[in-house]
Amino acid sequence: MRKPFFKAVVAGMASVAMIAGMSACGRSANNADSDSDAVKTIDSSKATAAT
Repeated sequence: MRKPFFKAVVAGMASVAMIAGMSACGRSANNADSDSDAVKTIDSSKATAAT
């Protein structure tokens, strides 16, 4: 009688862990304009090394 309950609890905990992990993998579109790593327009002038 305890074995099916234990399996259900383990399956439920695994499901919650997977949902929490998958929800952390996305990006938020709300701060896309203020992101410092956002793509910027590049001109066609000669490249120079940043020092």
